Amino acid sequence: MVDAIYLKLSDSIDRSVTLPSELDQPPLQVYSEQEYTMLFLDFYCGYNTIDTAKFTLDVMAGMRYFYFGVDAKFAVNDRDVSISPSIEFYDALIGIKGEVNLSKNWYLPYKFDIGAGD
Repeated sequence: MVDAIYLKLSDSIDRSVTLPSELDQPPLQVYSEQEYTMLFLDFYCGYNTIDTAKFTLDVMAGMRYFYFGVDAKFAVNDRDVSISPSIEFYDALIGIKGEVNLSKNWYLPYKFDIGAGD
């Protein structure tokens, strides 16, 4: 079984900021651009321990990978700063999954896991 979530969010702002008149300065051009990226992957291998008409239970083991990164740029007039920090985590997993059959057409799936590592 593989479970994957990928998320990418980005936005930018470009504004002209007028300073108070007593400073006697031209308006500032302010620019900001940011992008956030997240990747979450679970890889499982399982063994079916209980399989009846009403209930199934699988024991699983696997690995989880998590990545989060930020790309940001800030600029005021002609001066700019860029940053790109990121983190990665790896975890070993154990867990259970299965389903409870409520009727002919309805069932309730479940999954529980716990990890250790990073």
